[in-house]
Amino acid sequence: MIIARNICDIAPSICELSELDVLCVTGSDAEKFLQSQLTSDVNKLADLSWHRSCWCSPEGRVLSIIRLIRHTRTHYWLIVPSIESTKIANRLNRFVLRANVKISPLNTNEYRVIGTIGQEIFESLPQLGTICGDNFISSGSGLFWLSESSQPKRAIAIGRNKTIHTVFERLTKIAVQTNYDTWARADILAGVPEIKGELVEQFLPQMLNLDLTGSIDFEKGCYPGQEIIARTKYLGRIKRRTMRVYSKSKLKPSDTITSHESKVGTVLVSVPNERHVHVGLAVVSLAALSLGDLRVRGNKIDTEYIVDE
Repeated sequence: MIIARNICDIAPSICELSELDVLCVTGSDAEKFLQSQLTSDVNKLADLSWHRSCWCSPEGRVLSIIRLIRHTRTHYWLIVPSIESTKIANRLNRFVLRANVKISPLNTNEYRVIGTIGQEIFESLPQLGTICGDNFISSGSGLFWLSESSQPKRAIAIGRNKTIHTVFERLTKIAVQTNYDTWARADILAGVPEIKGELVEQFLPQMLNLDLTGSIDFEKGCYPGQEIIARTKYLGRIKRRTMRVYSKSKLKPSDTITSHESKVGTVLVSVPNERHVHVGLAVVSLAALSLGDLRVRGNKIDTEYIVDE
């Protein structure tokens, strides 16, 4: 379970999520194909709902953390980092073979993705003809909303440009227009990591706490990396976990965390908060926590558990 502690206030906000792309997976074999590739149980996902999943290499290392949206059993959307979307689509296509599956990007010339942060905005959504519950997607006039159950309360909207423009204009009357850093900070506070760039294929899903957030189904059938991921669970060999980190100095993805000059972790993401403290997520050795003196480039950092096991 994700535990949100020491949450910094984020004003009600709305932001463009151009750093996220949507991949469409369609065809009569779409459900079966995704079930064979992702760590979550795709078969249990109801129409017009979503959950967080991940896709791994045969070695069990995470290629991408995915928000998986099911429209119908033959039509899915995958929300992934835009910088990785082409690579993900191309790599997924290698496994299609003779299956009746088509993988293609959602047309960004026609569709936009935006995010909202704040309980006040969430409560105003029914006024736009939209009703969102936990892990629920609703549609109307070609507009789809995903609600995040974590705190601070958030929602993602995907829709045609004209519809999104109208919604954006209405919501800016009650919210501050911000950039992606604000959304990333909310992800950090919710304990949601993002894997891209040099971080791809570096971590088992358990190191990213995905086993504690319902993103792995240990009862389902085979998928890439399943044997290694299951062995890690049942042998109890999870020696690293994702934690929230704080630093007065700038942190960057892939920065090395040391303790007494030995590498003990890796920074995943970091953004400054309103007090100019850099707040981030990092994979850290559990054994190193008792040693103390955690540093990045010589600068001391503090850590905080974000999960209860």
